[in-house]
Amino acid sequence: MPGVNDPSLLGTSGQNLDDIDLQSTIESRVQILENCLKWSAIGPTCPDTLSCYPYVKNDPFIITDTPHVFFAGNQPKFETRVFHGSNDIQVRLLCIPSFAQSNSCIALNLSTRECYEISFQNETPQLIQ
Repeated sequence: MPGVNDPSLLGTSGQNLDDIDLQSTIESRVQILENCLKWSAIGPTCPDTLSCYPYVKNDPFIITDTPHVFFAGNQPKFETRVFHGSNDIQVRLLCIPSFAQSNSCIALNLSTRECYEISFQNETPQLIQ
């Protein structure tokens, strides 16, 4: 795992969360993201219900190094939390909404891992509290 001053990010375009949402009763997308981190699997439903190449010898969707930030794009709404793992590991989990549907984006401070949603609904961008 990279050092504190060299943050690592791991993200997807969100199909993995969409597929798990269809197959489960988990209501929160950020909870699905946390579960993927706990399972050490980016795409736990691949290739059964999420299309991908069926790898035989190794699975490129296994999380081997814990990232500082784990995100999924194209989600229905902005959600975030900090996952606290063993050995004082902290991972910022981010569900990033589709810009086309939400007219908002996410600002992430890589030093503090604080994040904010910025709305572009009006002429002047505004932080959403």
